[in-house]
Amino acid sequence: MAPGMTVVLWTLWQEMRFYLLFCLVVWHGLTYRRVTIFCLLWLVGSFVANSGDDKTLKLIFQPDYAQYFIAGIAIYLMHRPWAP
Repeated sequence: MAPGMTVVLWTLWQEMRFYLLFCLVVWHGLTYRRVTIFCLLWLVGSFVANSGDDKTLKLIFQPDYAQYFIAGIAIYLMHRPWAP
């Protein structure tokens, strides 16, 4: 593996956890409301995880990176036309 590639491998772990978490929403069916509620709950969960010392909560809610994923989802929701 090239030396420069090992520097960015940590992002794959962050993305994989995001996709596993978002898989719960997809499993129940994607709607605008469910995705919005998911983002709100994830944001609150990241605040709770960041305020405590529970490593499990930090692993699930990713308080250091959650805001970037949530912003990406919000931008996508603004861009994508939703059917009524």
